[in-house]
Amino acid sequence: MFVCEPLAPSGGIVLLHGPSESGKTQLAMTFAKAVLEGGTFMNQFPCRPGRVLLVEADTPILLIQERLRKLPLLMEAKQRFCVLADESKSFNILSQSVSPDPEMVRAQAFAPDVVIFDSLRDMHGLDENSSMAPRLVYGAIRRLFATQTLVVVAHDRKKPTQGTRHPDEETSGHAAWRNASDISWHLERWYNHKEPFEHYATFRSSKTRWSARAPTVRLKMDEETLLMIPTELSPAQLADAWVREEGWLTERQVVERLLEGQKCSRATAYRIAKKAVSSEKAEAK
Repeated sequence: MFVCEPLAPSGGIVLLHGPSESGKTQLAMTFAKAVLEGGTFMNQFPCRPGRVLLVEADTPILLIQERLRKLPLLMEAKQRFCVLADESKSFNILSQSVSPDPEMVRAQAFAPDVVIFDSLRDMHGLDENSSMAPRLVYGAIRRLFATQTLVVVAHDRKKPTQGTRHPDEETSGHAAWRNASDISWHLERWYNHKEPFEHYATFRSSKTRWSARAPTVRLKMDEETLLMIPTELSPAQLADAWVREEGWLTERQVVERLLEGQKCSRATAYRIAKKAVSSEKAEAK
């Protein structure tokens, strides 16, 4: 049932969204490597080996080549990994689905198991706030690749929205993009004041209709390979993950867990627990 269990169902649509420079493309490449190897994604989610097609409409081809040079496996896997890139910013998935150009026809003939589209905003000319746009774009992708697992990379809103909105709902444009997908992954940049020049991010499953949500994972970008490598969660991230994954934990229960694991001081534990529980209550409302 899964290309990557429980994060990517076979034949499903996965939406990977997050703010600019959070590491979405790097995470997509990390996922591609795990599928090509048939290994584990982020060291804990098993992947079935398969062929991967990257449709790149956002990153310049020279930058893509530079990134690929850092990943010998992708460069060597010529029979299992293919890149379709467009530097002109004229790529339109809607017209491609009606009349594919020769490059797209060759990409289809490659017969991939997983297709990664980077990124959503450069693939169509529709109003992203329209409730019909997701159906049209996802439908166009599905006409091109009828049975493959599709991973679509999207940007979060650049400006804060009115009222209280949970971070998982910050997909750019209308919330229908997330609702129309089978599973969505959310990636947020996380800054560590002790290592200000290191790239940290937090991965969470922001929506699923196939299985229970996967646990939250804290990631660090490897400077050599530009892949996202799992690392230990901070106390605040642990508390958020516990509350999210286990339901209505009380502040006292969160504090007890933090102190039992010697994750932080008592005062910090109470502060973290109050914020984690109140955020979950706000999301539930």
